[in-house]
Order: sequence, then structure tokens, then C-alpha cells
Amino acid sequence: MKKNFKIIDCYATKTHHEVFNLSLILISSQIANKVICKMGSSAYNNIINLKRKYQLPSNVKIVKKGVYEKDSKTGAFIRTFMGFFITLFEYLMLSPHQILIFTTTNPFSFPLITSLNILLRKKIIFTMHGELELQYNHPKFGHLAWLYRWMYTINFKYLLKCSSKTQLLVLGESIKNNLCSIFPYLNKNIISIYHPILIDINKKQCSNKLTTPLIIGTVGVMKKEKGFDNLIELSNNLKKEILSNKLVIRSIGKVENIDTSPHTLINWIGKDETIPRTDFDKYINELNFILFLYPTNSYKLTASGAITDAIRLHIPILSLKNDFFCDLIGNNSIGYLKDTIEELANTIRTIITTKESIDYNENFSKLINKTSIPNIAKLLNTSLQEKHFI
Repeated sequence: MKKNFKIIDCYATKTHHEVFNLSLILISSQIANKVICKMGSSAYNNIINLKRKYQLPSNVKIVKKGVYEKDSKTGAFIRTFMGFFITLFEYLMLSPHQILIFTTTNPFSFPLITSLNILLRKKIIFTMHGELELQYNHPKFGHLAWLYRWMYTINFKYLLKCSSKTQLLVLGESIKNNLCSIFPYLNKNIISIYHPILIDINKKQCSNKLTTPLIIGTVGVMKKEKGFDNLIELSNNLKKEILSNKLVIRSIGKVENIDTSPHTLINWIGKDETIPRTDFDKYINELNFILFLYPTNSYKLTASGAITDAIRLHIPILSLKNDFFCDLIGNNSIGYLKDTIEELANTIRTIITTKESIDYNENFSKLINKTSIPNIAKLLNTSLQEKHFI
């Protein structure tokens, strides 16, 4: 028997997780009789704008929810603190015929809701994103990140194994496997789906051709954890090619807490603020290859939204290897996965010299089908049936 879904996001503001949130709404609409989604004002407005490109079914209702909108460290903490009360209220108000999905996991309410659910046995799903990486990091005692890690760990270690009706949603089988390698008993509490990719129904995909100069670049927020040092190393390694106008390296997206002024070999686009989605896609479409320079030990417990842009727009990749990419791409090569920056630099020199363009269209099509809304809806529906949620 089908259930009604209630989707809650009391953290996202503006464009944060907008594509994933809309994807989750569309996936849920193919499984449930009715979907009600509650989110903050700016996130709501972004979803409404996206409705112009993507058709929302009639069984979906989106409602504004009061959240603190200021985008700062203090604002994020206030939003998280307020989220404790919002998420707890939504959980307590959940009816027996509903499945509750949190698009982000509030660290304050997570242990409490899980504890309550050992007794109340409501059907709830917590979506896990970058917060899982805290299991590999070791924040200093007393920092908020340390507190959040402690709260998540309590749940993973002790509480979840007592509540089969509390599930974690992760965006990749590699993430599930890596999390279970730390907490083996979580296997029964994890639902794994591919990171969904939304295809604009009114837009043809980009057909990539090599240009002179070759244009490559990173996509999305840039910071130390996402490969800033590797980007600088690569640009220095390819200084000759850049200065001779054979190569352009871009960083498309906001740069967090880093002074980029000394690094003139790189074209910084939107470094001080978030780029609107339309401009974002325009700059990406100009790339011959998208660069992924995350440290090779990263993306073990979190998904990359940026690679979905590469797949969505049919743009090949130049990337350091990591578990998530290898799992998602599998045998469907869409570019180059290398072990070191030196190997990537040599590959780029070869591409510039030979100007050889490889047709990846068939593999892109396979990955788009693999990560499509209908396919993920089938996978999620099967998992929910196995968990006796529907």
C-alpha cells in the first residue's frame, strides 16, 4: 500500500541543495500518493523558479516554513538550533500513514528523534550529506564540528541499531560501504540511491568539442577541502601552457575563506558570491573538461553534486580518483581518472598536443539513465518495500 510522504528542509537557503531537493520531490511523487514538502522562503522561491523547467506532478504540494535566512556562520548555527524544534515538531505530528524524509539531518534533534522512534516506530528517513565526512575528520574539542560529530556518532554507534524504522539515505553504494566499514551494524539502517540528475526538458545537451585554447575548470564551491591546493599545483605545473595561450584554467563558483589574488594563472569566476544557476550553466558549457581535484582520500562518505553537472551537460572530466567517482562511473568512461596531479598534467599536455576528441556520448547516456528520476524512484521504492515502509 502506498504512503504519503512528508519532506522537510529547515536548513537550505537560496540555491543550497536546490537540485537535490527538487529531485527528491520528483522521486517521491512517483512512489507516494501525496507529497507535501516544507522549506524556507528563499529555498521555496528557488523551487518555484525551477518549476518552469521541470514539471511538478499534481500530487505534490510545496509549503513555506519559517527558517532563519541569514547566510553566515552565525546564521547557519541559528538555523540549525531552530531546526531542532522544527524537526522535532514535524516528527511528533507525523501520522501513521506518512513517511517523513528530512533532506538534511539536524545534529541536535537526530539523537532525540532516533531515541523516541525506538518506542514510537514511525517511518522516518534522514538524508546524509557532507556531515558524514566528520567521521574521518577529528575537529578540535569544544568546536561546533566536534559537537556535531559526537552527536552523529552516538546515533551511529548505539541508537540506530535499536530502531529499524529509522533509516539513513545516502547517495551512493560506495558511501554505504565506507560507512558500514566504520559501523558494520548500520547495514540494516541504510538506504542507498544514486545521486539523481535532473535533465531540463526544454534544453538539448552540450556537445563537447575541443577548442584552442583548451578550457578546463573546477565547478562549485572551492575551498581547501575541495582541492584548492591541488588546483594551484596543477596550474603551476602547466604554467608554460597557460602563458602561451594553449590552456585556460577556470574556477567556477564561490571561493571560501581563501585569498586568490596571488594565483593569477587561474581565471576565478564568481569567487566572492554564489553564481545564479543560468550563469553557472553558461560558464560550465564553455568548458572542454571539468576538473575534479579533491584529495584522493575524500568523497568516501559524501557525494559530489558537481559531477552530476558534468554528466548532465555531457562534459568530459579530468579527475583524481576517489571512491565515489569510481563507483558512480563504473565502466562508463567519461574522461580521465588519474592517481596524481602530475599524471593529470601530463594527460592535459597530451590532449593539447594531439587535439584528440573522444566521443563519450554513449557512456553519458548510460549514466543519465542510471541516475534518472524514474530509475531512482524504482530503486527507492524497492528499498522501501524491503524495509516494510510501504
